[in-house]
This record gives sequence, structure tokens and C-alpha cells, in this order.
Amino acid sequence: MPGPAASPPFSIGPSGEPLELEDIGYLVGEDWQHGSQPVPDFLLDVLDNKMLLPSPRMVPRPVSINGETYSITLGPRGRRDAQFIHHPRPSSVPDAQIGASATSASSHDRGRVLGAREWLGDDHIQRDYEFVAQELRGTNPDLAAWTRFVDPLIAFQLNHGADSDALRAFHRIVHDRNGNDTADFLFLLVNNASAIREGDHWSLLLVDRRNQERPVAYHYDSLRPLHHTIATELAERLGASSLQPMGMARQRNSFDCGVFVLDATRELARRLAQEPRPRRESLHLDNLVADRRALQERLMAQPPPRDQSAGP
Repeated sequence: MPGPAASPPFSIGPSGEPLELEDIGYLVGEDWQHGSQPVPDFLLDVLDNKMLLPSPRMVPRPVSINGETYSITLGPRGRRDAQFIHHPRPSSVPDAQIGASATSASSHDRGRVLGAREWLGDDHIQRDYEFVAQELRGTNPDLAAWTRFVDPLIAFQLNHGADSDALRAFHRIVHDRNGNDTADFLFLLVNNASAIREGDHWSLLLVDRRNQERPVAYHYDSLRPLHHTIATELAERLGASSLQPMGMARQRNSFDCGVFVLDATRELARRLAQEPRPRRESLHLDNLVADRRALQERLMAQPPPRDQSAGP
């Protein structure tokens, strides 16, 4: 368990703001073992009273358990099927070559250190999405106000939560502070995690909502078409009736899928800034070059100051 001076886990809200997660480690007992698992019966009422359990009243929120991030989902039987879904800190790797600097990183550095062959975790993605959102607010505040870089935990809840919970999460994403739907472009990471297994691959979904009656969804998968069915289901929940597979450079190893989707997000944001009404042909990424070293340097840098006058 982190010491009292450690920074708690956080998620990135729909406006790009870091949101501190409540740590409920004190509720689960000393014998808690990390991993996706059913919510113990004795915790159901406690979580409900703390407004952490998915319900008709609340959009489900991620929580922290002893410094690790979890989301909570309900199955077909409602509370009886409540599940903790573990979103592990970036420690799972295809080999043991992360290096001491990564394995010994404190919780204060969560998401800052990325090893040479390390798979990206939610913390890496949240941190880089915070960077790209802040950068866009500085360079193109109009596009920033119309664009959402969605927390991967919220994307998971959109795809796997009950219809009513997914709808509330969707409204939370697309509405600005005044309650107006101002989201033209949504960037969402797709993962093959489920209520019973942890995921091991990332792909990217870009939803163009400029015509809210007929949103268009574009899917980028560096191991295509591994995520086509999952991405199709997510696109449908976001109002897009069809999914358009897009050209995407292929990864040549087993660990760079997350680097590809983050660099794809940055390249697409750059193209949207250059071409306000992009054509489908201009959104292919067959020649994308994923740069792990550049991502490592971004993650280690201090976040740029936020322009308080920009953004929703």
C-alpha cells in the first residue's frame, strides 16, 4: 500500500482534468489479491452508499484499491453479478526487460516511466492524453473545445456497462460545463478486456459527430482486424451505425500497440487542425511511424500549463 506521501491514482475526466480516485483498500481486507474478480457481497451496500456502484442514479466511477485502479461493472443479474475489473499499473511486459528504473518507480511517478519493451497501461495513456488535450487547447482552442480524449476506463464502461450507465457516461463525455452537446470528435481507446479477463491489446476509435444524426466511426488497429467486433459494438453505442476500418501501419512486435494508438491520436488531431472538414481519404495512417522514445520523453516531462480560458 502506498505511504501517506504517495500520490493517489487518478483518471482523466472528459474535459482533460485529472480526477483523484477514492482508495477503498481499507474496505477489502488485508488478504486482498489484485486482479479482476466478483465484488464481495459484504461490499455491495457499502459501495452503493458511497455512490461507487453502478446504478440508475450515478455514472460508474473508477476506484483505487491499495494503489491499483479498478472499474466496477454489473452483469445481467445486476448487483449479483457486480465485478471489479482490474486496470493494472504498467508492470505486465512480454519479457523481463523493463529495467530497474521502471520497476522501482514510486506511485508519484505512475505513468511517467515506460520501459523499452513495456506494454502501455491506463496510466501511460491517461498521462499522454492529458498532454495532447492541453497542447491542443494552446494551439487550436476551437478544435479543443469540440474534441474529447476519453479516459480508457470510461471507454470500457461505455462498451461493457448497462445501457443506462453507458448513456449517462456518454452524456458526461459530450456535454460541456453548460450542459450543451459540443463534442464533434471523440478519441477512444478500444481494449479486449472483459468482466472476466484483462486485456492485452489497444486499438483506436475516432468518432466524427459533426452530423449528430449520422456519426461516422473510424477504427485504427495495428494488428487488424483483431478488435473489429469490439470496436463495432462501441461505435454502435456512440450512435454510429457502421464502422469504417482505416489504413493503419502495422506493429512489428508484440508490445507497441499502445504506442501506435497514442501516436495515431496525435497525428489525427494534427490533421483535423489542418483540415477542419476532413475527407475519409485524408485520415488513413498507413505510413504512421510509432516513436516509443518520443513517447518516453513526453511521459517524463512536466505537464504544460493549462490555458484556463480554453476548453469546454
